Amino acid sequence: MESTRRGFSDIFRSSTAEIPDLLERIHHYLPFKAVVGPRFDDRQITVVCMTPRSGSGYLGSILRENGFGPTREHFRIVGGALERDAAKIKRKSYEEYFRNKVQQRTENRNFTVKLGWPQFAPIYYSGVFSFYLRDATYIYLTREDIISQAISRYIANETGYFHTPDKGDSQNDLVHFDYNGIRKHLEFLVEMQGDWERFFASEGLSPVRITYEQVASNPTAAFAKIAEAAGSPMPETIITQTEFGVTRTSKNAHLREAFIEEHRRRMHNGVVKFINANSENTG
Repeated sequence: MESTRRGFSDIFRSSTAEIPDLLERIHHYLPFKAVVGPRFDDRQITVVCMTPRSGSGYLGSILRENGFGPTREHFRIVGGALERDAAKIKRKSYEEYFRNKVQQRTENRNFTVKLGWPQFAPIYYSGVFSFYLRDATYIYLTREDIISQAISRYIANETGYFHTPDKGDSQNDLVHFDYNGIRKHLEFLVEMQGDWERFFASEGLSPVRITYEQVASNPTAAFAKIAEAAGSPMPETIITQTEFGVTRTSKNAHLREAFIEEHRRRMHNGVVKFINANSENTG
């Protein structure tokens, strides 16, 4: 597998350090083999390329309610999901795993999936993308305010509360400010966006770009943009009221202000130290 790791690195270098280890883990349970098909030419495939805390739950529920079928993270790799799926098909191959998901989750000839980069990486490196997904409709969901996104992910990880239906926002008051903890999530999101952007550029793809803020302020327009790109008929009435909603509280704003203030303080101290050190050296 080491030669395979070098090959992946030569072809497409991911900034996310754990991706090679993840690929080895998946290859162990679902071996990467030659892709043989046949293709899914009888259905519309839509791929929502996302970063965590970008409103993918809400957007997915809108797509589901308006004819795109169940729009979820069908290729989850955490919490034992990968191992359970591999056991069901007796660890035959990653391609068979992919095909089973498409067949089982297609509704009215629509297969729609949400994918973070770690979920997409094995699809890409296994050859499944080139054979099955090159002509799919790609939606790239991001967030204009990435520091608020990082704080949202920090709070979610601290509380275990990720979605509106979880009803766990009372736990937010227990979250304390941690500059380094928030910065870790910020860097994670920046790296994942870089992976997506390199993928789109390297493959010559122009995804439909949608932001969290656009979906929150005008979900009807966001859906219409996606439906047009996918060539899907517009429903007479677009359903935008679902079980999902905004999970932000005043805690988010407080942590955002604290992070920026602390960052500026550290930057100021760093600049002062740099100037003083160089003044001594040149004096």
